[in-house]
Amino acid sequence: MSLSEAANLAEQPNIDTSIIPIYIFVNVDENGFVIEGTGGTSPKPVDCDFFFVRDIQTLKNILKFRVVMNGFKSDLVLKEGETIQEIKTSEVVDEL
Repeated sequence: MSLSEAANLAEQPNIDTSIIPIYIFVNVDENGFVIEGTGGTSPKPVDCDFFFVRDIQTLKNILKFRVVMNGFKSDLVLKEGETIQEIKTSEVVDEL
């Protein structure tokens, strides 16, 4: 699934996009700031600096992040002064 397909899915009623894993490939500059990112639910692997599994909201806002190292593990953190755009989704209705 491409980013645009995932974004369209996020706008569908009764779909909880927070449980859909999104695979994100990013490249960073010398300071760890994300300069390029791509991904989706089943993207083709690309040459990248780092790989993460997050949600659609993170992917749509990926250029607002930087990569930091916590020990031997990489993590995404928001750049100073950035906020993430909320993605509006309908509540999931449980049907019995």
